[in-house]
Amino acid sequence: MGDVNGDGRPDLAVVNNYSSTVSVLLNTCGVATDVGPVLSDLPQTLRLLAPRPNPSRGSSEIRLLLPSACTVDVALFDLAGRRLRSLAAGQPMTPGEHGLRWDGRDGSGVPVRDGVYLVRARAGREVAAGKVVVLR
Repeated sequence: MGDVNGDGRPDLAVVNNYSSTVSVLLNTCGVATDVGPVLSDLPQTLRLLAPRPNPSRGSSEIRLLLPSACTVDVALFDLAGRRLRSLAAGQPMTPGEHGLRWDGRDGSGVPVRDGVYLVRARAGREVAAGKVVVLR
């Protein structure tokens, strides 16, 4: 948010991750307002986006896109299906994109070994899964 056109009113630049474009919304009202997420840009179902970076040297951002407000659980598992760490447990979240930082450690604080790890996100009744690769 900033005064893009120099008229003294705050304007808004918005990034669209799907089309890799930026839109500039010029403020014609003179008042900054919280418009919330644009509902037409939200998915119909839970989406687990690609972790960043992936592969990781230790820490990663686990990203998800929610179609509506709900409670969220996000956990990491090894390939044997053992839960290594919970990143969110019953956490209320609003519609839109969210990122959760994983520091590359298990629940005891020990750095995980190099390898592939599974991410499971549950939002309401929906479940999505993905993977993150750790290369130290």
